Amino acid sequence: MNVTKRTKDFKLLGIEALFRQVKPFMRKDKRLRQELSNRTAGYYGEKNLDYMLRTYPHSSAHALSAIRLKHKNFDFQLDTVILTNQRHVILETKNWAGELVYDPSLRQLVQLQADRKIRYPCPIAQAEKQKRNLNGWFLENDLPVLPIETFVVISNASTILSNPQQDQLFSKKVLHVDLLHERLDTLFPSNTRKTAPSSLLYKMFHFIQAQSFHRFEDILRKRNITQAQLITGVSCEKCWQHPMIRQARNWHCIKCGHVDRNAHIQTVYDYFLLNEMKPATNGEIRTFLNAPNRKVTYNLLKNMKLKMSGSRRHTLYHPPPLEQFPQNSILPDWS
Repeated sequence: MNVTKRTKDFKLLGIEALFRQVKPFMRKDKRLRQELSNRTAGYYGEKNLDYMLRTYPHSSAHALSAIRLKHKNFDFQLDTVILTNQRHVILETKNWAGELVYDPSLRQLVQLQADRKIRYPCPIAQAEKQKRNLNGWFLENDLPVLPIETFVVISNASTILSNPQQDQLFSKKVLHVDLLHERLDTLFPSNTRKTAPSSLLYKMFHFIQAQSFHRFEDILRKRNITQAQLITGVSCEKCWQHPMIRQARNWHCIKCGHVDRNAHIQTVYDYFLLNEMKPATNGEIRTFLNAPNRKVTYNLLKNMKLKMSGSRRHTLYHPPPLEQFPQNSILPDWS
């Protein structure tokens, strides 16, 4: 199966940026650490799902990851959607841990973990809602509507699924990721998996990719974090001392002696993430970097080859597409 490359979404990149840029005492905040842990685990759970799809033998199937589409006056997001000549499949991925107990009469899922009970809305209903949204989007864009199947995939291998009332819908729709191939086999007989993708399928695949977009949010305001709680300047990725000193075209750490020519790059990316991916002026980025002067900042940003608009002192520097942000950036110790 052809699977598009999954990259970290805005919320994960944003919480990573926040964790780097808050003052050290703020990194001990339990809510911040829990969110970072949950989003990181969820991302790698989805990457595991992608691996299972990539190894599934289906010549004409195309899987799209993290798709957000606009339909009428709202938008909706699909964790993964599989397109084929015969039917489509929506996969809603959950990384919930502990034991999950389903109650069909109340249409709810209860998580039992560490002496706590947490109620979640029915994930089956959530996936079916996305199915209706996708059907509507196909109609709105004059695309053919094929049958759509939905599954809820639990990416955490240690999670226990409990279905005490033996609900058949739950048994059919909710599964661990290691059983995904087996479940897909029930939808795609072996003789249908060797056909070439149709021209229409290619058209739909590329059209969905082109129409998909990201939604950005004010990370600081949502978490009630002020500018005063952020550090200023470039941090050393070896010891996390800040700020590093700019000398002779390099950044120098006054604590451990580390020298890095490109230490500012991640800090610039973090600025964009913490400011809703909005374009920024030389002065705004210069203040965030604690750079010596306007000329130094200009050269740093020019070498990053950021898209620019405006001229002279009204020049704005634009962030690159989210997919081009570093995917393996270093974080302060948070274990």
